[in-house]
Amino acid sequence: MPAVKVNHDKITDPDATTKPPKREPVPPGVYVALIMAAPLGVTKGTPPLDKVMVEFQILHGESASETAQAGRRVYQDYILEKDPAKPDLNAQRRWELRMLLDAAAVAYTDDGFNTDHLMNKTVKITVRHRNGTQPDEDGKLPVFTNVVKVDTTEVIRDEDLV
Repeated sequence: MPAVKVNHDKITDPDATTKPPKREPVPPGVYVALIMAAPLGVTKGTPPLDKVMVEFQILHGESASETAQAGRRVYQDYILEKDPAKPDLNAQRRWELRMLLDAAAVAYTDDGFNTDHLMNKTVKITVRHRNGTQPDEDGKLPVFTNVVKVDTTEVIRDEDLV
């Protein structure tokens, strides 16, 4: 592998490993976003469950303040299997996954889908906030960005509806 030049301030500083930077959550709203990545992973819970981690990049919003978020990234996990410990969540997780696949026009069967087909698809996402459960070093609950809805960006005219 070739050597790379690093241009960060003091990468050897111990604070570089102990203090992650604060990242402000994307404000709630409706955004048009591009799917940049969809790697597979597993959840941290017990039992670990397979998931796809979708990375959305905001292109623009419906208002000027939302459009100011252009270029920011929003991350959302989609669980790919049933959770025996939380059967009440299985229908919700299946619905969320189906909503993503339908909005991105990705072909799927009951056996699965190809995550490569999610790449570079443009979708409309609705972002909300949720509070974490573990207080941070300041004693405050962290705020996380959640994608609660994924929709197509295709506009359907009223006269085209049956």
